[in-house]
Amino acid sequence: MVTSRLFWVLAFVVATADLISKAVIFSWLEDLGGPHTVIEGFFRLVRVMNTGGAWGIGQGNAEIFAIVRFAAIPIILVFLITTRTKSWLFPAGLGMVFGGAIGNLWDTVMLGGVRDFLEFDLQFMIFPSFNIADAGITVGATLVVVHFLFFDRIARTKPEVESSRA
Repeated sequence: MVTSRLFWVLAFVVATADLISKAVIFSWLEDLGGPHTVIEGFFRLVRVMNTGGAWGIGQGNAEIFAIVRFAAIPIILVFLITTRTKSWLFPAGLGMVFGGAIGNLWDTVMLGGVRDFLEFDLQFMIFPSFNIADAGITVGATLVVVHFLFFDRIARTKPEVESSRA
């Protein structure tokens, strides 16, 4: 029960932080009249409407990505319900992915694309702009992978202790 509570809390936090940050930053940058440099030569706040998928792949296909994002929601819930674990990593990661999916789905359905505003210049490349939902999905998916690579495997390989009652 604690694990499902963790899932819902993190889903709510990621989705809420994502939607509020997009609204505030987009409004502020509109008033400012353009991008804002936070750290010269490294980090900027920008206004990008992404009508495609991750890193802008498939621009102009917002409807297809809306279907994919919508389909992800019940799949994530099925994973939550059917996966038994004592590790907090799995529900935490899944909750972050769920919250990110909700945030990006909201944008896609309501605005026809996803609002991205974080942009990093890594000197050898400008990393594609992203948002809090994308960060939640990335960190959450990493937690789920770590869970399955290290913690789930340990739980599955531990020998069952038999009862010695006669």
